Amino acid sequence: MSFLRNDAADVIPPFGGERFPWIGGDLQTIRHFLRHDAPVPDSGEEVLIELDDGDRLLAAFHPATAVRSKGCVIAVHGLAGCMDAQHIWWLLPQVLAAGYSCLRVNMRGAGPARPLARKTYSAVAGADLVPFVDVAAARDPGVPLFMMAHSLGGTAALNMALDHPQTAARLAGMVVVGTPLDMVAT
Repeated sequence: MSFLRNDAADVIPPFGGERFPWIGGDLQTIRHFLRHDAPVPDSGEEVLIELDDGDRLLAAFHPATAVRSKGCVIAVHGLAGCMDAQHIWWLLPQVLAAGYSCLRVNMRGAGPARPLARKTYSAVAGADLVPFVDVAAARDPGVPLFMMAHSLGGTAALNMALDHPQTAARLAGMVVVGTPLDMVAT
C-alpha cells in the first residue's frame, strides 16, 4: 500500500458535491450529528474479539450482496462515534451495492462496546485495529482489504499503519477523512 499525501492533492479532482445548507467542511462535519436520517442497516453478524488484557472489541460483519465479493471495507468511526454512527450507516449500503463486504467496527470502549472494555480508544490505539484486519481477512478470504477511517479513528488507523507495517501491508488501500496525524502539532 502506498500513501497519497497532501502534496499530491493537485492530482485529485476537487469535490463539488456541496448542497445547501451543508456548505463547507465545518457544516459537513456536523451534518450527521444534527440530522439522523441515515438508512438503518440490518445488524450484521456480530463479531467479538478477545484481547490479551481482558478487554473485548465488537464489530458487525456484512457480507457482500454480490455473488463474489470484490473486497472488504473495514469502517472505523471517529471521536464520540461507534459502528452505528450516521456516516458509517451511510457508507454501508454504498459499499454493499458496489459488491464489497463491510466490517463496521467499534473502537475499544465505544458505543455498544463500552461495557466490554475497561480502557477506551485514543489516537494511539492503532494496535486495536490489527485484530479487525485479521477478522476481515478471515470473514472474506482472498479478497483485497480496505480501511476507511474517520476523524480520531483515522488517526488511530494511520498510527496502526506506522506502528504495524506488516498489518498495513495487508491492506490494498486506506482512506482517512478529517484526520490529523500529529494531534499535538495540529
